[in-house]
Amino acid sequence: MKKILLVISMLLNIHLYADSNNEELASNNSSNMLTASVYTLVNELYTQRCENQEMDGCYELGVLYGEGKGVDKNITKANELWAKACDAGHAEGCFKLGTSYQRGRGVKRDSDIADKLWVKACNKGNAEACYNHAELVSQGHPSYEDFFEPYKKACDGGIAEACLIASPLYKNNNYYNKNNNNKLIPREQYMANKRYRENLFIKACTLGSAKGCYRAATSIRHLSVDEKLAYAILSCDGGDSYGCTEAATVYGNYKHNMPKQLEFSKKACDFNYGSGNQCRFYRQLLDLVKKGVLK
Repeated sequence: MKKILLVISMLLNIHLYADSNNEELASNNSSNMLTASVYTLVNELYTQRCENQEMDGCYELGVLYGEGKGVDKNITKANELWAKACDAGHAEGCFKLGTSYQRGRGVKRDSDIADKLWVKACNKGNAEACYNHAELVSQGHPSYEDFFEPYKKACDGGIAEACLIASPLYKNNNYYNKNNNNKLIPREQYMANKRYRENLFIKACTLGSAKGCYRAATSIRHLSVDEKLAYAILSCDGGDSYGCTEAATVYGNYKHNMPKQLEFSKKACDFNYGSGNQCRFYRQLLDLVKKGVLK
């Protein structure tokens, strides 16, 4: 293994040297040599690790076969390696094999088998598997707890969309009351649910969801004006026109900053290709400014 890593390091140095001398032909040749040589060595490394019952090696070798990197593409071989890893409890191996069954890649398409594999991967901590399992289960109109927990696990694992999907379950009391004759829950529990839901919006935002930032800006009542504006701007910068509209509203109603209100109203309009209510609002606002009604 040390020898393999040493050779990889030497090849990287050759590649960097060619780049530093700005020799296009040499660079292209060294890049090709680097790619072929590295994948050959990596294949050897993963094969050795897999034979030594190191399941990370089996999983990674499966990825090489699945993508045809350094070896002829062979999805059947990839599935066999992922199955070996999965049988030994490797979460990513189970996830990949489940995806193959869901898509019918190298195996007969079977959503039930895919779901079982995703559940196994989810229980081992794979967030994508949790999300996929929740998506399958939710299509069957089950009870809340059947799909809430996997969405929550996916959210905890860093999938922003799962946080947004899980959050509405805290909007109503049904999730907690389904086995309690739909009686109202205590106010303390209601408030705890509300805070948790708000935290899901914040988490989705921090994970890069523009919609999550918008929900945080508009749904969390205790935010200061500056905090509300910050979330709205994050949403707008992420490409959500509603976030731009919210930023414009905050600048207009709370900051009394007409140039900024116009700026973000225009952004909202631009995201809608110059049409829709947001554009009508922008044009009306601009017209009032031009007439001197607003300053």
